[in-house]
Amino acid sequence: MSGITAGALTLIGAITILNLVLILAVIRRLRDLSAGPVEATAPDILPAVGFAVGSLPQAGGLARGRRTVIMITPTCPPCQKLLGVLESGADDYARDGLVCVVGEPAELAPVAARLPGYRTISVREDVAESVFGVTGFPAVLVLDDGVVTRVGHELPARVRVRR
Repeated sequence: MSGITAGALTLIGAITILNLVLILAVIRRLRDLSAGPVEATAPDILPAVGFAVGSLPQAGGLARGRRTVIMITPTCPPCQKLLGVLESGADDYARDGLVCVVGEPAELAPVAARLPGYRTISVREDVAESVFGVTGFPAVLVLDDGVVTRVGHELPARVRVRR
């Protein structure tokens, strides 16, 4: 009986050691997977600060002075929220603002009607990417002499919304 007991204890010990080695290997693998930077996998949907925008004839003088370029698509809910903010009194941007409606030219008229004080133009998605470096919407770019100095999805804090 003692031989069987010794054999059983040896087998249980070997299985326990194997289990411990496998658990340590899994923990090591999980640490390696979670250590990678999240930013490395996220796509760049907005240009970096310092990006020099390209030329766009219908946009006028982007290379001179300070401009705020607001890029929206008619179908995205965050774009509609930003459009509502502009409608409700963000007049600080009417002077230097340019609203780019990304999509078909026919989609420009309803947006332009909602923003009578703003300069609005229609651009295709490939133009938004090649000229402005934008692939995600909404996008708000502040340009100084054609170079991006601030980028985000919302208007900068200088806007005072009237209620």
